[in-house]
Amino acid sequence: MDRESIEAEPLAHARAAAERFAAVVLLKGRHTVVARPDGTVRANTTGTPWLATAGAGDVLGGLVGALLATGLDPFDAASAGAWLHGAAATLAAQDGPIVATDVAAALPDLLATLTRP
Repeated sequence: MDRESIEAEPLAHARAAAERFAAVVLLKGRHTVVARPDGTVRANTTGTPWLATAGAGDVLGGLVGALLATGLDPFDAASAGAWLHGAAATLAAQDGPIVATDVAAALPDLLATLTRP
């Protein structure tokens, strides 16, 4: 598939890929889409355009992997990972452009804020 087609219909393409490969699919984009093979989807709207930077997907992949390691099922790990990734990027980008390491560095502060009583 070409990029333009996928970006024009990300929900449909994420669902089709999840069904075809019998796997949870996380389609990173303006709005990240997470799809299960049964057609269930979640869309994430956290983030900033500054996330379109080299290595940001690696940070997301590592975050989702860490969430999987805690025992979350793949759909929940991908969904939570996408939200946390976007929220950390927004936090990191308060002063302008960011790089992937800025997103990773913002995660501890974000998690501390979310878990503060």
